[in-house]
Amino acid sequence: MFKVLLPALLLVNLFCKTAQAPVYWDHIEYMFQSGPVSPKYQYNYSVIINNHMDGIFEYTYGWENPVTLSYKFRVTKDKISAISKYISTMNLMGEQIPETPDAKKPIGGSLRNIKIVEEMQNPNEDRPPKVYETPYFPAEEYRADLNKMYDYIDSLVPKYMRDEAASKREAYLNGN
Repeated sequence: MFKVLLPALLLVNLFCKTAQAPVYWDHIEYMFQSGPVSPKYQYNYSVIINNHMDGIFEYTYGWENPVTLSYKFRVTKDKISAISKYISTMNLMGEQIPETPDAKKPIGGSLRNIKIVEEMQNPNEDRPPKVYETPYFPAEEYRADLNKMYDYIDSLVPKYMRDEAASKREAYLNGN
């Protein structure tokens, strides 16, 4: 009996580890920070996309009197599917991505990361949704794939929104 059960259990275990679980996310938030530059030149932005195809681009600049610009946009089902594929392929809602050791972290430069908020499958559960977050300095073996995902999410923001935000920041820097 044991000789029959053991291989069956091993096969089921193998299948469970290789089968991709469905990805249920409510929204993602991609964040960019300009990094350590003079306070006058610092800026940051976030791109928030929910699984209902709504997006928000929030761009903040200014040190003494910060200004936050907020733009709404829509994404297609195909774009939502692509985001889900990135999340699933990299198992971002599963295991924690390791961080680069402190001794190897770069000094200076911009920072990027993403937060993924799970979709509650049972709205009657008495707990907040889980939040999964990538480190600002992921281990080397994850960096390229994360950068592709970051660039993809970044590309979903309509160009005219980016241009307008950059133009307003430029006017601020020029004292206008």
